[in-house]
Amino acid sequence: MPGARELMDYIHSLEHAMYGIMTYGSQLGQVMKIQAGRLGDVMALVTRETFKGAEIATWRQADGLYHMPPELGGVTVKEIVFIDDKPFSFKGLPIDCRGYLVKSIFDAGIEKLPASVVPVNSLKEIIIAEKARATP
Repeated sequence: MPGARELMDYIHSLEHAMYGIMTYGSQLGQVMKIQAGRLGDVMALVTRETFKGAEIATWRQADGLYHMPPELGGVTVKEIVFIDDKPFSFKGLPIDCRGYLVKSIFDAGIEKLPASVVPVNSLKEIIIAEKARATP
């Protein structure tokens, strides 16, 4: 997706941030896609859960923190920012997670997005929004 490398570079520049790929589909197909995109060095979780937001919800602990699966570093975090290009991926996303829907041909259902999900036209808009959110 255009702007992906810039977004990853921005996140990498932040002191207390990390990123990974969460992708849906067969293990072999998704690993091939990640390798073809030259993203083999990025942490990646291949899930069989269509509604990625629902899977993210399972990572939430009783204290409100999120314990990331081993494929995504196995660390505990207080905030998750989830980016996807399919509206249905956000189903079940906890309200305290920030989401960005990158508009695409899959926009059917955009009106059913959780309140914490912001539609954007590009990944560059996410960098701008996150920089604004980080500025007190």
